[in-house]
Amino acid sequence: MSTTTFTIEGRGLKLQTADDVKEFVEKIEGMDALENVILSGNTFGVEACRALAAALAKKPLLKVYTLSQRICLFLNVFWERKEERREKRKETNQGIST
Repeated sequence: MSTTTFTIEGRGLKLQTADDVKEFVEKIEGMDALENVILSGNTFGVEACRALAAALAKKPLLKVYTLSQRICLFLNVFWERKEERREKRKETNQGIST
């Protein structure tokens, strides 16, 4: 596997809980240069999406992610996390400048 790409494409996995994706979260967390994520061909539940989103939100180099229709919820959870972090940074920066 590339050190910049994480993929579980086309495995037909049904991942519902944070525990179901724990192995993948650990791999993602260990990939400092992660740029690409391919998750299509699998089904993810809400809890699994939240766990993956939390790990991916910490990856500043992430550029490309490939999702399928079955995990549209993942995209929403991921962007919610990113927005939360962005707002937190704004608040921190405002606190420093005042």
